[in-house]
Amino acid sequence: GKLDRTRMGTDMHLRLERRTFRLDEATSRTRLVALILAKRASRGGGNAAHGKPWDLLSSDLWVRVAQLCPITHQPVWMACPFADWLVIAAKSFREQVLRAESAAAEFRAQQVREGVAECDFDDEELARRLVAEKFGLKDVESKFGCLGERNYNAFGLFSAGMRWRSQAKQLGCMREGWPKNRSQFVGFEGGFMSDDNPDIHSHCFCTLDGLFSVDWDVDSASEHRNGFHLRPKGPVEFVQSAASIQASLQKMLESEECKDDQVRAQLVRGAEARAAELHSDEGTANREDLHAFDAFEDAQWGWGSLFVRPPVPPQTRGEVLDRFGTIKEHLKALEGLITEADNDPADFRLLVAFDN
Repeated sequence: GKLDRTRMGTDMHLRLERRTFRLDEATSRTRLVALILAKRASRGGGNAAHGKPWDLLSSDLWVRVAQLCPITHQPVWMACPFADWLVIAAKSFREQVLRAESAAAEFRAQQVREGVAECDFDDEELARRLVAEKFGLKDVESKFGCLGERNYNAFGLFSAGMRWRSQAKQLGCMREGWPKNRSQFVGFEGGFMSDDNPDIHSHCFCTLDGLFSVDWDVDSASEHRNGFHLRPKGPVEFVQSAASIQASLQKMLESEECKDDQVRAQLVRGAEARAAELHSDEGTANREDLHAFDAFEDAQWGWGSLFVRPPVPPQTRGEVLDRFGTIKEHLKALEGLITEADNDPADFRLLVAFDN
């Protein structure tokens, strides 16, 4: 989502990333060394007494070592802010990202020549528009329909800390924090302000296959068919530290509103689940911890009374997110766009954050 400075309030920001794979340097280097040693061994007598590495094995054995050495690939996540990049092959995607980065670098150099010392958020957005214009690219945001619009009741579907007074529960496909292997700064605005911006909070993310698996016709307070089985794994980063979580917990336990033993136990369990996320690649392991985590987030952000929410008419997730009922159509169309191009929704990741 774009930051609208004409309106005060909280906005939801989206950043789409795409996973590609690059050759693992360690395994490819090992294979190359084995082939070099095979060539050198073919010139010598194969006598280990010479003290040369290639003399330890015969040329044929070094070739065999090279053949048995697997060539592996490492995943790399790259910013994917343009709809056109959803439907191209991985190799073409990497090439176009590099081309866009080059154009953005030229723009930044021009800004410096004109006396602009640093690129702020507006310059980043301007660079993205320049890239889009130069290569005829369309923003990816339109493919997500109303997902990035300001809708306080719907925020809780994505971040447990943004539930406000909504009964909506966080989707199971969402994971708190930002992934450590997220795409790096690329020279043009990719959906967020800078990572260290103090106004950005309530970070969370999911893969598109997880989002596509959600049943939007289910009650928003339900935990069924919410994509939990496709919740992302891997190391994450949080704005909060373990020490700040403990400090927040202590402040809550000392509150006048927190005298009930059951509430206190739930807060402690929620803080433990929150802290466990800091050190686990798997994320919260079970739904009970997610319940406690919700309670901890509610109390931490101070949305009204600790756990009491005013009764509201039951709403489906789709109704909470979009009163016009178009979200299912948008996501179904987006899934079709990706799969028809022989791309995998699991290779796309949606990062979400909110600003004050």
